[in-house]
Amino acid sequence: KVSADGQPDPATLERFLRRYYAWPSDMLTLKVSPFKAAAMPGFLSATVQAVPKAGKGEVETLDFQISADGRFLLKEAPIRVEPDPFREVREQIDLRNQPAFGSAVPRVTIVEYGDLQCSYCKAVVQVVRQDIPRDFGRDVRIVFKDYPLWEIHPWAWDAAAAGRCIYKQNAEAFWPYHDWAYDQQGRLTPDQFKKAAAAFAQQMKVDNAQFTACLANPDTRAEIER
Repeated sequence: KVSADGQPDPATLERFLRRYYAWPSDMLTLKVSPFKAAAMPGFLSATVQAVPKAGKGEVETLDFQISADGRFLLKEAPIRVEPDPFREVREQIDLRNQPAFGSAVPRVTIVEYGDLQCSYCKAVVQVVRQDIPRDFGRDVRIVFKDYPLWEIHPWAWDAAAAGRCIYKQNAEAFWPYHDWAYDQQGRLTPDQFKKAAAAFAQQMKVDNAQFTACLANPDTRAEIER
């Protein structure tokens, strides 16, 4: 159904979303953003939020695309058919000022998203740091991007911040820190890790005052989340 302004009818859309996702009207308020033209012709994009009326609980957010006549809804962005299907994904990966090693003119660039307290991430360290450089060193460059899962790993964020601050002072010192940090899994509490990381930074000839200031700088968080 289309409203008087030629866009999908908000009331019809809300009834559909409530029934499809089982969002009860007595518990949740739905907030639908204004429609915008989507990349796919004939479709509009918008965001809906399911907000608990009691003020407690998490807000559920859904991005979607809907046909201009309101008859079809896509929960995921459509895949563009073009010669390079991964171009848009690659363009979203920001590799500026990130720790890296390997070929300066690589045929393949591997981007490792790592959590330094993650045991699964640790399991591939030998592959990333030894096997790939040994077997494909001339063709490959490896870039590290932080992905700290701080909700389940209590010192992952501190580890990411310390690594970032070491890298900014001494790029070559990052990789020894990377290997050292992974080796601390299961050994240290968050407070112990902070002290140990600061001590390791000093071993790498990192200025302690600059290192401490970097850890407290909000820009460091922004760089990790970039």
